[in-house]
Amino acid sequence: MVIGGAPPVRRACDETTPMPHDVTPALALSALNATLAQLQPAGTALATLTTPTVSCPEWSCNTFAPLMLEMVLLRRDRPLRTRLYLADAALPTFGDGDFVNIVLLGDPSQLIHNFNILVAGERAYLFQSYLEQVVDVVRVFESVTFHALWHDLCAGRAGLWKRAYQGLFGVDPDQVVDTDPDAAWFQTQYVSV
Repeated sequence: MVIGGAPPVRRACDETTPMPHDVTPALALSALNATLAQLQPAGTALATLTTPTVSCPEWSCNTFAPLMLEMVLLRRDRPLRTRLYLADAALPTFGDGDFVNIVLLGDPSQLIHNFNILVAGERAYLFQSYLEQVVDVVRVFESVTFHALWHDLCAGRAGLWKRAYQGLFGVDPDQVVDTDPDAAWFQTQYVSV
């Protein structure tokens, strides 16, 4: 399954180089367990990507997501490529086997989030932690559902982004920081593959 429509000739990671399609759920699970073992406090290893587990509120997304990305890169021996997307840019497209790190930036900054996704067939696995919150470490979506929520979050429309943020991450933005109901939050995202 391709997230974002039909795959373009040029991919999100680079204007000329296709993204690698070689990350399997087993590789992602291995990288996740290596990541959990290095966190403070350490997390418990998971048997599968669908084994329920929640994060510790001490785990920052800015520690967790880059560390897991590093663990994946160690296992697949591919260079990392990052691309900036502004609020008005079309969303990138991902294909089966793509492991992606996404950093969402907006105002208020307390809602900035750093997370990873793996596209595996018809599913998108979202890997995360969230400072001062308890969240599901792995959230599983149908690829179409993930893309719809991500699109609504990045569209910048005040009426859509809060529901999409909560749908993606399991965190009500207003529990983190008071937000203006008429404000658009999203500004920029960095996508690394």
